[in-house]
Amino acid sequence: MVKYNNHFVFAYSGNKRNEMIEINKDVNLENVETIIEPFCGSGAFSFYTARDSSKKYKYILNDANKNLIELFEICKDPCKLKDFERIVNDIAEGLDKEKYTMIKNKEDVVSYYIANKVYKRVVGLFPNDYKYKYIDMHKCPFVDFIRNEQVSLSSVNGTVLLDEYKNDKTAFIFCDPPYLMSHNGFYDKSDDNIYENIYENVYHNNVNEYKCKILFCLESNWLVDLLFSKCKNKRTFDKKYTGLSKRVCKFTNITNY
Repeated sequence: MVKYNNHFVFAYSGNKRNEMIEINKDVNLENVETIIEPFCGSGAFSFYTARDSSKKYKYILNDANKNLIELFEICKDPCKLKDFERIVNDIAEGLDKEKYTMIKNKEDVVSYYIANKVYKRVVGLFPNDYKYKYIDMHKCPFVDFIRNEQVSLSSVNGTVLLDEYKNDKTAFIFCDPPYLMSHNGFYDKSDDNIYENIYENVYHNNVNEYKCKILFCLESNWLVDLLFSKCKNKRTFDKKYTGLSKRVCKFTNITNY
């Protein structure tokens, strides 16, 4: 597998590109025609599958983050992407801390991209030595993937796709939801919460009975062990974080095949 320093349009938190070698050890795409990512994020699983496979699949990328999916839609269209780049470059050139603070709190896709492109080095902080570089997203490997593969996009609750494709024998679902312990805020009970709790969904449904193939890639902890205690196959591996922390944690691949 050829691994890119970053296949995506910005440094995406939770990007699984560094784990793809371990993930692929548990992937079985025999008789599969459609690959679904209900919580796609950077779409690393689909991207690397398309790069490494001679077979052409249909890809369904879904994420509850509407700005992320809108950005994908823009990347698919060369004219839209050219206009998007011009707008971003006009705004971001000469960006200072005050301007950045206003931008990162806005809801639109341009602000979403600029905020993520700039602040990822130290989350939430504007880097004092930030030097703007002209963006050219057309050169991004992910843009090439999303234009040249058969990719469908949606922004619904991820559990909707689980329910829709669980009895499709030609479907493979790669399930990488927000982590149960460190991102539990995604699963609160507020009326405007866009995430149905995927872990509650698993608790009430026996994934061993799904006719599709499904692979969960989850941060290992005792709650995950309990929820997936009846699953057919589980394999744990180490994830080594880059950056300052250098910490190591354990992830578990869980499959119904």
